[in-house]
Amino acid sequence: MSLTANQPRVYKGTAAVTYGSGSGVSGSQLQGTATITYGGAPTSNTALSLPGTSGNVMNLGPFFPSRADPSTSNVFVEAWVYFNSTTNPNTLQYIFSVSDASSEDMGFYVNFPTETTFRVWNTGGAQLGGTSVVTINANKWYHFAGSFDRTNNRVYVFVNGVIGATTTAFTGTPRSRSSSSLILGAGNSGTFFPGNEYIQDFRMVNGGIVPTTSFTPTGVPFRLNLPPYMSGGSTVLSLYEQYFTPSRLSLPGITGSFMDFSTVPVARVNTSTTNMFLETWCYFNTLTGVEQCIAGTNTISTQANDDWGLRWDSASNRIQFYHYNAGTALSLAAPNAGQWYHVAVSVVTGNPGYVYLF
Repeated sequence: MSLTANQPRVYKGTAAVTYGSGSGVSGSQLQGTATITYGGAPTSNTALSLPGTSGNVMNLGPFFPSRADPSTSNVFVEAWVYFNSTTNPNTLQYIFSVSDASSEDMGFYVNFPTETTFRVWNTGGAQLGGTSVVTINANKWYHFAGSFDRTNNRVYVFVNGVIGATTTAFTGTPRSRSSSSLILGAGNSGTFFPGNEYIQDFRMVNGGIVPTTSFTPTGVPFRLNLPPYMSGGSTVLSLYEQYFTPSRLSLPGITGSFMDFSTVPVARVNTSTTNMFLETWCYFNTLTGVEQCIAGTNTISTQANDDWGLRWDSASNRIQFYHYNAGTALSLAAPNAGQWYHVAVSVVTGNPGYVYLF
């Protein structure tokens, strides 16, 4: 996969585009014929493709890249999964496990047609599991989630955000061995009930307040920020963000490093005579100084020469859109560094004219 600029010299300084190439995966993490796909049916973007045969998995090792520990903390996992078959190779197929060659510490599987289970084992070898009885079909995307409430020693399982059965508290300590690896696509280090499936994304969160009731799942991709249905904790694994290497324009925040489409981008919007709609995803690495996101400008030296611009404003600590001669700048809530934001602007010409920021 490649990404080519439409015009020469659009990248200035150290501005660059990074794009999905599997470069986030190294060593033996992709084992056998497991692959990362980019677009095409049935996936809409990047996905892990697993054939459903023993040893063909994604093995992220014992520290993936850091570790969730159910022996001391709450744990939450979620994934979007598409099963190619409910019988090939087995009617029971794993989505993931934290396991070694002989046993597991945590696991999530579907036993078709109506059993979806998330389970946690204790140090005595007993398992604590939550089960949903929703019918799971092949050739359809599902959001699966598992929630372990360490405080009350309960496991919850969700299919498309709908909670299934829960367990009662158990005695003992949840098992969390430093030798166990996170395996996507099978149990017991890649040999136990492999899944014939696509995993569009996978996220694991350690600590925080985990879901104990039904919720509305988010779409992919999963980022390093927390899911909206839980509070606190930290994301220890975001498959998309850490391993799929998504496409994006990378800007260092240094004078002279930007992307310049010149006076005629692909086509030109004249906001003095024409309505304009603009949308973008922005991720601010830091919130120091002035962080400009997008601007229509005839200079790079001063904001006063811009026609309009979208930025983080240091004075108000808010995402802001300004449009000269439109009356006033519009602002959204204060952003956080290290988090993605979707921002949209609508400029309506006429007398009077209006500007909207979403």
